[in-house]
Amino acid sequence: MPTPNIKFKCIVIEDDILSVEGIKTYIKSINNLQLVEVYTDPLKALNEITAGPEVDIIFMDVDMPLISGIELSKSIRHKTDKLIFTTSHSKYAYEAFEMLASAYLLKPYTFARFAETISRLYPSANTVSTITNQQVEEDYFFIRNKNDNNNLIKVRYNSIIAVESL
Repeated sequence: MPTPNIKFKCIVIEDDILSVEGIKTYIKSINNLQLVEVYTDPLKALNEITAGPEVDIIFMDVDMPLISGIELSKSIRHKTDKLIFTTSHSKYAYEAFEMLASAYLLKPYTFARFAETISRLYPSANTVSTITNQQVEEDYFFIRNKNDNNNLIKVRYNSIIAVESL
């Protein structure tokens, strides 16, 4: 008997636009994930999520202006079944799991890692078989810019002219 097409409602809380675009692409690539809202302002997310309905998954950055993802999670954890932290910093992992994080995706993460995380969190939903048939082939990768507060920079493979080591 086939599994019914379950749609898991997702919210993304992320202040970096490139990271938002990446996670939106990943969410669209899995049939049973439905993006319902994206917040780039954590205070707006706090106000709207606490007043709104529960969702299945919240993807949240840790290092954000005004209020960290760890602090924010204390107020909104009860509004979601699964809380997945997405961050460039491994140093927050312990605190994240103290806030009952369901998963911790360290940026830059691949689509395969993202899909594996969703499959692990919802094994009975058979998410692996619901990944869209189109081949998701990433034509870019992210690197950290140490001169710009370790922010991520999106680099397209076809824009690389040369590579030099120091």
